[in-house]
Amino acid sequence: MNRIILAFCGITFFITWGITLTSYFLYRHGTLSLDQLNLIYNLGALGPFIGAIACAAIFYGNTGIKKLFSTLSFKNLNRKSLLISSCPLLFFVLGMLIYPLFTGKWYTFKVTQEQFHLSSTISYAGWILPFITYSVFEEFGWRGFLLPHLQEKNTAFKATVFLTLIWASWHLPFFLWRFQFSLFISFGFFFAIFIGAILLTSAFNFSKGSIISTILFHFANNLTSALEKEYTVVVVSVCFVFVAMYITGKFGKENLASENRIKNFYKEVTEKTNLHSINKF
Repeated sequence: MNRIILAFCGITFFITWGITLTSYFLYRHGTLSLDQLNLIYNLGALGPFIGAIACAAIFYGNTGIKKLFSTLSFKNLNRKSLLISSCPLLFFVLGMLIYPLFTGKWYTFKVTQEQFHLSSTISYAGWILPFITYSVFEEFGWRGFLLPHLQEKNTAFKATVFLTLIWASWHLPFFLWRFQFSLFISFGFFFAIFIGAILLTSAFNFSKGSIISTILFHFANNLTSALEKEYTVVVVSVCFVFVAMYITGKFGKENLASENRIKNFYKEVTEKTNLHSINKF
């Protein structure tokens, strides 16, 4: 793991863990309510975002920052990347159709209100905002910056494994209050992160490096998992596994897509800039 990746991880973990652990400490000591804690939780999403901006600036200069934000592009979106992005919503609809088989009744939003204890404005804000903050700010870091660096010398599949280990570990403070903790749940969580990462890597490579596709997937997945967390989430997760298996089998581990995997385009842009500067003389 090179120094750029280590620097990115260090900055990212420091910011997210610092915010979440400090706010959880204040919650445990009665300074913050649970609703306030869940609202501040949104700031944890800034870790990957700031980590990406900082490392892009430190190691690649202004060109690197421009390249980072250029990943927020609709230009190379295609049918396959958008199909992957829409998977969470499509499978959630399937889960809603199957839901009565599990419960004997149709889903209503009251189920969500009870499961997530939604009653006040601040509780709704703490429930809704992570759909946006984490889907946008995380993707700038994980896919917009880290994945191209990991795919430079690794296959898309191997890069995804490395990214999963980093990404899943980054979530550890959230087990203090956001996620239930047990050996089975923890294994299921890490496995789900891995399966989701395969789909996100595939969408990123299919779109030739656009994080629009991964943001859409991340947002849709956050939304569906926060509407019902007992039955439909199982349906969505199982469907994800089959899609990940199909992608791996159909397109291979080298790229996880019919397009070549996206390597470190930051280095390529910097080299071109330096070459252009030399040619001036």
